[in-house]
Amino acid sequence: MSVFNKFGKPFLAILFFLSFMTAGSIYLYKEYKKTNVKIHSIIHKDLVRKKITLIKNFISQMEKELDNNASKQLKSSLSLRSLYENRLRALLTSEIKFLYVLSYNKSSHGTQLDYLLDTALDEEERGLFNQPFEPQTNSWEYVYHNQKESVQQQLFDTLWISMVIPIIENGEVVAAIGIDLDNEEQTHIDEVLEPLDKLYFYISIFMVLMLLSVYIQVAIYYRTRKHSFIDPLTKVFNRQYLSNFLKNIDIKDYQILMIDIDHFKNVNDTYGHDIGDIILNTVSSRIASLIREKDSLIRYGGEEFVLFLYKQSLPQAKNVAERILNVFRDNPIRAKQNSIDLTLSIGINPYPSHFRDVQEAIKISDEQLYLAKSNGRNRMESYDLMEDNHAHKTQYINDIKMAIEESRIRCMYQPIYNTKSKLIEKYEVLIRMIDNDNNIILPNDFLPYISHTQIYTDLTKFVIESSLEKLKETDAELSINLELQDLFNSDILEIIIDILSHNKTHAKRLTFEILETQEVSNLDLLKEKINKIRQTGAKIALDDFGSGYANFTYLLHLDIDILKIDGTLIRDIHKNSNAKSIVETINIFAQKMNIKTVAEQIETKEEYELIENIGIDYMQGYYLGRPSFKLVNE
Repeated sequence: MSVFNKFGKPFLAILFFLSFMTAGSIYLYKEYKKTNVKIHSIIHKDLVRKKITLIKNFISQMEKELDNNASKQLKSSLSLRSLYENRLRALLTSEIKFLYVLSYNKSSHGTQLDYLLDTALDEEERGLFNQPFEPQTNSWEYVYHNQKESVQQQLFDTLWISMVIPIIENGEVVAAIGIDLDNEEQTHIDEVLEPLDKLYFYISIFMVLMLLSVYIQVAIYYRTRKHSFIDPLTKVFNRQYLSNFLKNIDIKDYQILMIDIDHFKNVNDTYGHDIGDIILNTVSSRIASLIREKDSLIRYGGEEFVLFLYKQSLPQAKNVAERILNVFRDNPIRAKQNSIDLTLSIGINPYPSHFRDVQEAIKISDEQLYLAKSNGRNRMESYDLMEDNHAHKTQYINDIKMAIEESRIRCMYQPIYNTKSKLIEKYEVLIRMIDNDNNIILPNDFLPYISHTQIYTDLTKFVIESSLEKLKETDAELSINLELQDLFNSDILEIIIDILSHNKTHAKRLTFEILETQEVSNLDLLKEKINKIRQTGAKIALDDFGSGYANFTYLLHLDIDILKIDGTLIRDIHKNSNAKSIVETINIFAQKMNIKTVAEQIETKEEYELIENIGIDYMQGYYLGRPSFKLVNE
């Protein structure tokens, strides 16, 4: 069996992976640049919308006070012009360079624009009453003919955005208000987003350099270590190879056979270890001769071998096992003029992907091997998934049902502190199960077994109802964890909407922390479901933010109230300048988007002080308070 062939495909796969990751890094940087443009567009549109709304409100109030005859009255009264000029001046902000009102006056030469009001204080820049105005763009003409506002960007070097909002009286545009925003505001926005831009650029460069370094190290690794994966006695792969092998395969493509030599200890004791070594070598050679290049035979320990069969059905795996058994039946091994009869026992696990990890899957095949030995040896036994899995799942469901009936499903509460006030304003709700020995069972140890069952839906309902009852006892807010896929479960979503709709007062103090466990392609449908929850008054938080690039896509499409920054960025942040820069950038970004931030997993004083200095809105972690069955203020 060729060692090169065994390592060739994984090696080529790694080469492909490195190339893919390099291209992916460049792609992600380009995608970020697109996102950066979108962010600018969002900020631009929001700023324009707010300014237009502000001016429209001013126009509406002025027309109401002047009986929809503002233009005529302002032209005839100096005191009125002075009054409304001062009111208009009160709307000035740092980003507004010019704010003025022009009237449209008909003449024999057409429609003339004249200054009506001007907020400029500098006499050289100020337009005097009835002073003609020569427009440099067609915006004023567009507004006059179309009776709607005009927005243009970057008309001149010193101006960023120019807006013209019409004043309409008796169905005719009689005047318009012009707003010119200074280029300094755009420069300020660019400066705020520049760290994020640089961060992604440096990350891309770092990834390219890192991948190049990894490529070199992998090449060296395969050249120097491939021989260390071979068992010197049997010439098949050794146990050290197993861990490497498992990292580079998809276990669902394999069936696991555990093979053991029957009564091998007796052979060693009778004939000596030299004969025992010959037997081990012969056994491995015979088995290797019966399997394909795609299969992997590994000496697992002593006289035990583990065989990974690639893409075989259960009948095919049993056929391979039977051929292995038959090659030793009535076919003794000759070793130094000794003829030794040997038999093997084999345990088969056809469903390794159904278990938590590969080690557990190997353990199952080992249990089947033990069963084969117990049933007389020289035989094979195969794991029955339907019989065992049904029994396990039924037992887990029954245990959880019993825990619910006996009130052993309980909620713990971990405090979330306001960074500025240092007060507890929120708690995260954490579900726990208490077993019969009064031990606390974490959700990861029982929820996976009941996913997609009615009992899972019932537990979700229990947590929401318990949280609403707890809200009646406190003024604080509560956060409930929800997997992203739960939103696509119509039963769970219906329960959430129904319960919150009947508890709108308390729903306003409830937050659902959404954790992304699978990629979602239909963001419009996700947005629709999130909005249904938000319509009840509840808030939406995006959990573990910063752990993946998809989060930024969600922010552009979804209405998010809170970002919970991933604990991997917070842990040892005082020692990791890159993590600090990322958290600072996320905080700036969130402030621009008017989204609150929460730093998770704060476990040391140093982390606490640094997060406080950065200005994150809320903090949570063992340093501040551990989960408890009671609220801290209780």
